Amino acid sequence: MKKIIFIVFISLILTTFSFQHLEAADSETQIEKMRSNWYVSVGGGINYRKDSYDEPAHLSYKTGYIVTGAIGGRLENLNNKFLQNFRVEIEYARRFNKTDKIELRTVRDGPLSGNSEDARGKVDIESYQAVINYDFPLRKLTSVKKESFLYHLSPYIGVGLGFNRVIVKDLGSATLDMFVPSGHFDLDYKTDYVFCWSPRIGVTYEITKHFEIFIDGRYHESKKVTVVGLDGLLNHPNLETWSGGVGIRYNF
Repeated sequence: MKKIIFIVFISLILTTFSFQHLEAADSETQIEKMRSNWYVSVGGGINYRKDSYDEPAHLSYKTGYIVTGAIGGRLENLNNKFLQNFRVEIEYARRFNKTDKIELRTVRDGPLSGNSEDARGKVDIESYQAVINYDFPLRKLTSVKKESFLYHLSPYIGVGLGFNRVIVKDLGSATLDMFVPSGHFDLDYKTDYVFCWSPRIGVTYEITKHFEIFIDGRYHESKKVTVVGLDGLLNHPNLETWSGGVGIRYNF
């Protein structure tokens, strides 16, 4: 996970320096030329997930990571100073979290409360959301010089609404292994889609009219999903996460 985050971070830094000279080389007319309303973006970062507390088990997760991709449109061509700062997106995100510890509470008819041990596998969240963002470009709100760093900054807030599902892969533990004939318990399961929402806050830096980098933090929550485990016991993995990351946006 750390390697992936490091690669994404270094790539964004290199991209920033690669395109800085383009801004200096552009003429005044080129800089002010209106870009397309459409853009695409990719991003990634770290993801923290709350523990799951259920009758079958108490499951904790290691800090994981998130990857995102989106296609969006700006309303900046509207003849309204308020509405022209809105952006709308269709976003795909996947949150990856390996399991950490599991405390089995009820397996078959025997209580195993307090038996905390290392867990195997991962429990990911895959989401599809429509996102609306509102930008606060500092060049419009303050009298900053065009040459200054602040001229290119745009803080923003947003919220996503959509659906997600949980993908369980190779979930198991040493104690669970004792309850299957093969001696190696691994649970694979994909839940149904449920409603989710994700408020976020971030800041964008405009490198050129076509390339931007952004940093954001987001909260994600949804309705419960049900995972059917050993002997039909029901588990409800926690769907409350916090993440922070970086990304790059290309404006057509």
